Parts: sequence; C-alpha cells; structure tokens
Amino acid sequence: MSIKYSVGLKATNTRSDVITIQKLLVKHGFALKIDGLCGNKTINAIRGFQKGLKIFPDAYVDINRKTLKFLDSNKITILKNSNFHPAGIGSKFDVTTLKGRQ
Repeated sequence: MSIKYSVGLKATNTRSDVITIQKLLVKHGFALKIDGLCGNKTINAIRGFQKGLKIFPDAYVDINRKTLKFLDSNKITILKNSNFHPAGIGSKFDVTTLKGRQ
C-alpha cells in the first residue's frame, strides 16, 4: 500500500492516506477505528508501532521513511511494551566510560 502525503503528528493527513495507515496499523494488531481521521488514537498507534520496532517514536509516517516500509511489511515482529528511550533519556550513564550503570 502506498500513501501520497505524510500521516501523523504535524503531517498533511489526507483522509485517504490516513485510512491506508489505519488499515496497516490494524493489520499489525492495533485496535483502531478506520475513519480517516488522524486523532489521538491514530497518533498513539503510530508511536506504539515505532517504539515496538525501536524506531524514534515521532508519530510521523512519510513516503520515504522506515515507518511506512515496516508498516507495509508482513515479515516483522512488534515488541510490545517496549521501553524505548531516545538518546538515553531515562537511563543512567557513566560519562567516563559511556556505559550504562545499574
């Protein structure tokens, strides 16, 4: 499936493109109403999908980016309840060795 414009947070969000993304998200197990509206549930589903793949969760799907390629793929496994922390936020690091501390 393809889209013409971006979908998600701060995106173009045409009705037909949003429906395409919603169908793909539902195919990957997200509970969404396919209505063509890019509301909070769709934004959160896009973020959840990105977190499950360890992609930066910007809630933005564009035609030339990884999120759409993975959404359109049948050969991926989503990691549920992933604790993705972009740029180490939420983790403690030892700045002398740049290794995580426990």
